[in-house]
Amino acid sequence: MANDYDNEIWESSVRRHVALFIDTLDDMITSKQKADFDSLKQLAECLIKQTELALDEDKNFNISPIFKEIDKKWISGLMAYQMGGKCARDFAIDAKNGNINSVSGAMSAGFIDEGGNYIEKVGRLLEMENLKRERKH
Repeated sequence: MANDYDNEIWESSVRRHVALFIDTLDDMITSKQKADFDSLKQLAECLIKQTELALDEDKNFNISPIFKEIDKKWISGLMAYQMGGKCARDFAIDAKNGNINSVSGAMSAGFIDEGGNYIEKVGRLLEMENLKRERKH
C-alpha cells in the first residue's frame, strides 16, 4: 500500500536539503571570488556536514521502489557534493597559505557540477512522479 511508504516525507526532506545546498554553494562562489579563503573553508566544511546529515537522514525513510530509483541519484548527488566540499576545503587551506592549487579548485568545481546535475535529475524525476500522481486523482 502506498500509505506504508514515506515518499512525501522523503521528498520534503530532499527539497529542504536542496535549499540549504543552494545557499551554501552560492556563498562558496562569493567567497572564492572575493578570495576570502577562511570563509570558503568554513563553507566547504558546512557543505560536507550538510551532505553527511542528508545521507544519514536518507537512511531513515521507507520509500517505494519508484522513489528508490530517484533516491539512488540523490545519493550520488550528495556524494559528489561532499567530494566537492572536501576539494574546496583543500583548495581554501592551500590558498590561504599562498599556494593556489588549480587541481583541487578544478576538482571541486567538477564534483559540485556533477552533484548539481544529479540533483537536477532528481528534481525532474520528482516532478514527473508528482504529475503522475495528480493524474490518478
